[in-house]
Amino acid sequence: DFLAIGKLPATVCAPLKLAHDSTGRRIVGYVMKMLSPQYQVMQSLASKKFRRSHPAITSSTITDTMLSGYDTISELHKMGIIIGDNNDLNALFWRSRMVYIDADSFQIKNYPCMVGTENFLDPRLYDVDLKTKPHFQTLDDWYSWFVMYIRSVLMVHPYGGVHLKFKTVPQRAKAQVTF
Repeated sequence: DFLAIGKLPATVCAPLKLAHDSTGRRIVGYVMKMLSPQYQVMQSLASKKFRRSHPAITSSTITDTMLSGYDTISELHKMGIIIGDNNDLNALFWRSRMVYIDADSFQIKNYPCMVGTENFLDPRLYDVDLKTKPHFQTLDDWYSWFVMYIRSVLMVHPYGGVHLKFKTVPQRAKAQVTF
């Protein structure tokens, strides 16, 4: 069913065809396009050490990169696809281009995205069993996109920091206590 969707945006590293074992009878995964080794995981942008070693990466280049991701999300939503587990380990960047990976967990039609990375998950989904049905909405992709953007520019989660009462990001997110 995933392969029947058709052409996805070029900025989605998605399955192209089924991969079979050496006998050709058993499906063992997907064949996907290989990305250039210059691509870095988006999580790197939230690292002070990485940013110090890459002074050409500025707020402006991060914004351009995030706008690339914005365009991809918009295209996917028009196709009825929700990323769901949209986080900075499931996206790569090079120059000002963001590429989404882990597309086989996208929420498509009646197939739920069964996983979510807590720090990028809308707090309304924290206690939801994501396997039961398609729970993600388009706004959830925008929530996680915004979290990724803030983390990339400011190198802190929007609900990051230190708080005496709310010790973790999820606790602060539920209480709406920002950094």
